[in-house]
Amino acid sequence: MMGWLEGLFMAWTNDNWWVGPSREQIGRVAEREGITTLAAANRLMEQREQWITAVAADPYRMGYEPSIWWVAWALHDFPWCQDNTRRYLADRMGVEESKVWETWKQRVRAKLGVPASVVDLLIMGANRSAKSEFGAKSTQRMAVNTPDETVLFLAQQFALSQQTVQPRLWRYMPVEWKKKHMSEDWYVHYKELKGFSEAQYQLPNRTKVIGKFYSQDPKEALVGSETVWAWPDEEITPNWNDELGRRLASRRGKKLLTFTPISGYTAVVKEFLDGARIVRSVPAYMLPRDGGEQIPWLAVGLSREEWEKRIIEVREKRVATVPASRPEDCVAWLDDVPCGTPEEAKGRDFERAPRVALCFDPRKAVVWFQCQDNPYGEPSELIARERDKGADRVRTVLYGIAVKSRSSVLARYNELIHVIPDDKVPEIGVNYVFDDPSGTRNDAMIWIRSTPTADYVYREWPGSYMIPGVGVPGPWAKPSGRNKGWNDGDRDEGSESFGFGFTRMKFEVARLERWKAYQEWAKGRDQRDIAEGIGLPDDEEMKDWNDEWAEEQITDRFMDSRAAARHAMTNDGEVTLLEQWNDLGGWDWNTTPGESIKEGISMIADALDYSQARDGTMERPPKLLIADSCRNVRFAAATYTGGDSQKGAVKDWIDMLRYFYQLKLGLCANVSPVELARLWGNDAKGAAQMVVVRRRAAGGGTFMDVETRTARADRVAVEPQTERVGAGGVRIGNAGVRTGARMVWGCRRR
Repeated sequence: MMGWLEGLFMAWTNDNWWVGPSREQIGRVAEREGITTLAAANRLMEQREQWITAVAADPYRMGYEPSIWWVAWALHDFPWCQDNTRRYLADRMGVEESKVWETWKQRVRAKLGVPASVVDLLIMGANRSAKSEFGAKSTQRMAVNTPDETVLFLAQQFALSQQTVQPRLWRYMPVEWKKKHMSEDWYVHYKELKGFSEAQYQLPNRTKVIGKFYSQDPKEALVGSETVWAWPDEEITPNWNDELGRRLASRRGKKLLTFTPISGYTAVVKEFLDGARIVRSVPAYMLPRDGGEQIPWLAVGLSREEWEKRIIEVREKRVATVPASRPEDCVAWLDDVPCGTPEEAKGRDFERAPRVALCFDPRKAVVWFQCQDNPYGEPSELIARERDKGADRVRTVLYGIAVKSRSSVLARYNELIHVIPDDKVPEIGVNYVFDDPSGTRNDAMIWIRSTPTADYVYREWPGSYMIPGVGVPGPWAKPSGRNKGWNDGDRDEGSESFGFGFTRMKFEVARLERWKAYQEWAKGRDQRDIAEGIGLPDDEEMKDWNDEWAEEQITDRFMDSRAAARHAMTNDGEVTLLEQWNDLGGWDWNTTPGESIKEGISMIADALDYSQARDGTMERPPKLLIADSCRNVRFAAATYTGGDSQKGAVKDWIDMLRYFYQLKLGLCANVSPVELARLWGNDAKGAAQMVVVRRRAAGGGTFMDVETRTARADRVAVEPQTERVGAGGVRIGNAGVRTGARMVWGCRRR
């Protein structure tokens, strides 16, 4: 039965977000103001009606905005916000209104780990999650605030643009500019059924807003176009995306893409998500992993009581007292405020739905809008229609997750699990180097540290650091749309040859591993000259350089066997590449095995495997971890499909990982932690000490020859001993260096 309050509400405007006051709110106002309950109810409803009217009259300045929009604008470094947004953030953050928007953007980017604003922002999301509303408001705000520019909006075809995109742009047109006006400097002509005249208009600030369509040829449609902003609504085609990027680059423009990934993990999605790292996620209450029931009310941010009340209000066409959904409070992200686990979800296990991802290309990011972000999208109806259509459908339609028809080979690789900060790589371990040379591109090299608990890829070359005479190189490979996205990426600038010869490569290794000879050579030299590649040592200067007393001790170095066997003619006759490298002196290189690629990939996959408890705690951690700075290895692990066979752009990095496991070097080659701890030892006298451990086989058994080399001012003492190890034991190699009172086993990164 309808009570007096519900009857009163029937006379007022219904709204999915600006809901009617509760009895408790009315009672508090009545008591505070000393008025009757009816008068208090009418006062609150009048205030609500005024606000709804103001929003409807000028959505450009007053419209509803969930806080996930503010996150997206922060990533894009969008300069403008609504006045009421500014007031709200100032109150929440305790910052002056004049400074709060810039402060908000900076703090959001810092919290999410974004070093600078992004150029290309992809908004993926659920159906009816207000992606297009966000795109239209952003585009109109850009046009209004940037005079004498060109702004583009794009859609699949002209008719679809008339139905979906142009009405939204008209909605967010400043109310004072909505009147029909046709002159040389100001041309706005809009009709409800036809949209803007010729799908374009010009604002009083002389900025042109022009529509384009994917059915057109992008090179022809964009001839002569230079733009500061482009908004492709619904999924853009790869050729349009590439051409738009070129047109925006000349003006340092930005791109905003908005769509639900109905077509799955397409080429454009792949460009953003291959190698991306999810930095913010939430429980997906419509995707249980424990076989239990979905929890739809939590999926839209309501309690069960609110959910049930909302259903009744909709059915009986009452004015809402419960919002259709309650968006996530993204402002709380800044303070790491725990949202807690609702009672009905405790002990349950749900998939995680992404909210923000940082792409492999730092100029790009992805934000996911969910159905709860838009109460005007009737999320409860959407859930009722889609909840029983299978997990993949739910992932796409309710959470905006692109579902892969085929996964990358290393399907368990997860940036949140397998990537760690560089300073979390253990200082103690057994180190190996792998090199995959090529005659036409750069060598690819990785350094792996094996410890009793995990194996760590802790360096790559070329990497995202300064290389003398080169600077900081770009990435080795980039995502590609070839073969509908089923590929291993395309080569990028980091793979293009620097023109380094054998001696220069030895110099690079000596520099990174901090060989004693390198440090003596670099002492007192101008670091700017070194950075610019000026005055680097030649063959004669480096002939005696060796890795024996390097700060970073390497157990073994391995070169790809196919490249190592490549022959070249020299003055001394025909020699292999491996012989040329070893003839440089000061280091020893061996060849990798030629075992099955498939077997090696399986071994990598096994090392990446892990299991987690329902609460997210790690039950069985992975055996392979990758340092954050190793972006090329990370991208390879996320991208590799094998679809490009031997020509794959990331295959070099995958090959080196599989060689490590096919050589059975992982987890300290199964040498027990107790054995390693005994070998590390201590020298109480504080002298520089090196423990050298080498394998030899004799009499059907495997032995370790252990030499403890102690260097003092007057002598170098060598104390040999032999220890038998179990069957299958392997060479441990140049194991560790101790300087002063501190033991460094294997390597300490500098």
